[in-house]
Amino acid sequence: MTLRIARTLIVAGALTVPLGLASCGSDSSSSEPASSDSAESSEPSESSEESEAYEIVPDSEVTAGLAALGEMGAAVAAATAAGKGSTDDVDAMFEKWATFEGTIKQNEVELYLTMEDSLANLRSAAGDNDGAAATAAMAALSEASAAYLALHP
Repeated sequence: MTLRIARTLIVAGALTVPLGLASCGSDSSSSEPASSDSAESSEPSESSEESEAYEIVPDSEVTAGLAALGEMGAAVAAATAAGKGSTDDVDAMFEKWATFEGTIKQNEVELYLTMEDSLANLRSAAGDNDGAAATAAMAALSEASAAYLALHP
């Protein structure tokens, strides 16, 4: 339980620091025009960066996305157990995950972190052709997915 609290605090801090820096005008990203000094020009950029990185989608899209991840992950775990694991297949899972992860992160940070960890563990297991680790990673992902869907049907 202590590890979950620590992860939650780290994520909260990671989210707070960039927002504080952006509001201070210390962001020197090259996407902003060099002649723009007003705080107003940094606000739209800040909003567009957040929406691009973590799009919020309807619950129905999250439900469909989690189902797709479950199917994809089951195939990866089976292939990995057969000694044919592929990180490319897990990369495809990460691409699917990116389409709806923002909603999960917004609603349930701890479950979001568990899902992120599970996907990373699955990638590692696939790369090592470690069937037991792939199965464990998918079990953790499935459990977190079910917990999320129970809270957000």
